[in-house]
Amino acid sequence: TAQSVGFNNPWRPTSSDGFMCVPPIDNDGALAPAGSPGMYIAFNDDGSGGGTDQLWIYELTVDWTNPTASTFTRTQQIDVLPFSSFFDNNWNNIEQKGTSQRLDGIPQVIMNVPQYRNFGSYQTIVCCHTVNTNGVRLAGIRWYELRKTGSTWSLRQQGTYAPDIHSRWMGSIMLNGSNELALGYSISSTSMYPSIRYCGQSAAAYASANGIMDIAEDSIFMATNSQTGVNRWGDYSQMSVDPADDKTFWFTDQYGGNRKTRIASFKFNIPPTAVTDTADLITYYSANLNGSINPNGLPTSFFFRYGTSPFGMTDSTAVDTAGSGITPVNVTAPVSGLLAGTKYYFRIFASNIGGNASGSNLNFTTLEAPFLSVTPPSRNVPAW
Repeated sequence: TAQSVGFNNPWRPTSSDGFMCVPPIDNDGALAPAGSPGMYIAFNDDGSGGGTDQLWIYELTVDWTNPTASTFTRTQQIDVLPFSSFFDNNWNNIEQKGTSQRLDGIPQVIMNVPQYRNFGSYQTIVCCHTVNTNGVRLAGIRWYELRKTGSTWSLRQQGTYAPDIHSRWMGSIMLNGSNELALGYSISSTSMYPSIRYCGQSAAAYASANGIMDIAEDSIFMATNSQTGVNRWGDYSQMSVDPADDKTFWFTDQYGGNRKTRIASFKFNIPPTAVTDTADLITYYSANLNGSINPNGLPTSFFFRYGTSPFGMTDSTAVDTAGSGITPVNVTAPVSGLLAGTKYYFRIFASNIGGNASGSNLNFTTLEAPFLSVTPPSRNVPAW
């Protein structure tokens, strides 16, 4: 027999128009630890509901044997940077080109779909919502990454993406297995028809948790008209991570005035980073050349160039592989046939489909060759 459980949530946030949802968090990849409750997330805007600008986390536990024992509880309130989600007392928020009809920014809710991932030693949640960045009607996207290493969630990084005069809204954000974030959204203004774009955060920026989308914005589709006669828009967009490689992103969103949907896939091909390290195991005629490489999630090859002049390193080591990980790996290459007592310069080079990288020039000097000096013995010659 079908059953359902419902709650009159006493901890629900409020909004300027009374519309507010507490969406469930979607589990991507490895499952949450056994026995974990269902999770939901919302935000509190101090301008609408008082209190403090926060993220609110809820936990759902359902008891199908005794449904009345089920619980839905707000378990955490996490302070975030101040924001305003207020545009108007109606759903006419986002301006378009060539028409006075505005579109619904849906600024009252966490956007589809807040994402949960379990990486074993830690767990993450990424999510986003629309904010008013100038107090008038310039929409931007506030995004967050939460992390859990013990029993509670904490804010690891946050940012607001609003780089220019165009409104960005209807966002969706995801984290892939290469530690890259992708943020897709609608974009529109009085000088632009409602179109679709995306940007991202590289693994290096993610590692530093700097709150910056450092992968430049790109266009998925440029619309040629605007929507008139109705303000509802999208409901909603969605970014997804392809489970086949845990790297490729898929994004779907509405565009233009004909209520059409575009589906796009993309992945970030980031060049490797390469650092030349000090040579070791130096002898009269040989040495080990060392470096470190971050493949940034792509299959990466490397080699060293070396020679007796920093401007003419004419010799190279064999091409080798540094793997396709997302953290720096130490690499080395032995060289032989060198001249004794000679200064050599060397440098590491790395390459993947995202581009090329190289380290700085370093140098070492081989040992001086041993020199055998023979002194004949002296003797006393008797006088005759």
